Amino acid sequence: MIPGIFLVVDDEKTQRETLRTVLESWGHQVQEASSGQAAVELLEGNAIDVVMTDLRMPGMSGLDLLAAVKNARPDIDVIVMTAYGSVEGAVEAMKNGAVDFITKPIHLDQLEIVLRRTLDRKRL
Repeated sequence: MIPGIFLVVDDEKTQRETLRTVLESWGHQVQEASSGQAAVELLEGNAIDVVMTDLRMPGMSGLDLLAAVKNARPDIDVIVMTAYGSVEGAVEAMKNGAVDFITKPIHLDQLEIVLRRTLDRKRL
């Protein structure tokens, strides 16, 4: 897989740290944010290929963050993650510009496929 630069956004510290560990073991660079607002601040002046955001967070939701990313940095791909997976949530995220939607708990095989597809498409 082509290495990428990821921003993992989740209000759950354990989830962020787990994703960071997995992504770094696959050769990626990772930054973390505990909220949508912190993520927006990290977008300024940082090279980021993909934002992986939780859907439900206090304050700025994942969908709100998706809109902010697409407005400020349309070149960044966004993957939405949620423990409350629903067809409606996935459709809404994709309509608003997410490149994919992953349900928690995240299965590493599925994650690897989604990331490979996202990074390959981005490089093309």
